Amino acid sequence: KLLSQKDLDRVLELQKEKNRSFSRLLVEMKLVDAKVLMGVLSQVLQLPTISLSHMEMDKTLAETVPRKLAFHYQMVPLSRLGKQLTVATANPMNVLATDLLTQVTGLNLVLLLATPEEIQDALQRLYGGAITDTLSELKVADKKEDLMQVLAVERRGSKRVDVENLL
Repeated sequence: KLLSQKDLDRVLELQKEKNRSFSRLLVEMKLVDAKVLMGVLSQVLQLPTISLSHMEMDKTLAETVPRKLAFHYQMVPLSRLGKQLTVATANPMNVLATDLLTQVTGLNLVLLLATPEEIQDALQRLYGGAITDTLSELKVADKKEDLMQVLAVERRGSKRVDVENLL
C-alpha cells in the first residue's frame, strides 16, 4: 500500500508540531507496520535487524550507557567487544544521538535496527524503573548542552542530579 498525499501531508505537519521522527509517526498513525518499516530501513541503510523480545540484557552495559541517554534517544546497548559497542535503535539516522553516544562512551558504535516497542521493552528490562519517570526527568534536558551536563554529573558517579541548576 502506498502512502497517500493527504496522509503524507498530515505526517509532515505532525512531525513539525510534535518534533517527532517521521518513521515513528507513520507507525503510531498505523500508516505503516513497524516491522515492515524496519525491513525497508534495513534494506535501504544496509543495517541488520534484531529482535529484542527474547534477548537477555547484559546489566553491565547499563553502566556503559547512562540511563537518561539511553531512554532519551531510545538506544539499547547490547554488547561490547573491545572498543566496539553494539546498540539497537529504531532511528539509525539520528546522527546527534549516535555522535553523542560515541562521545560519552568513547566507543565505536555498531547499529542494529529494532522496532520502537522492542526498544522500549528492552530499556525497561535493562535499566528497570518506569519509562515515564525517566522521560519526565528529561524535560529539562531538551537542549544538547543540558543533556551533556546531566550526563557529565551522572558519569562522575553522583547519585543525585540537581535538576534545578539546569533550568
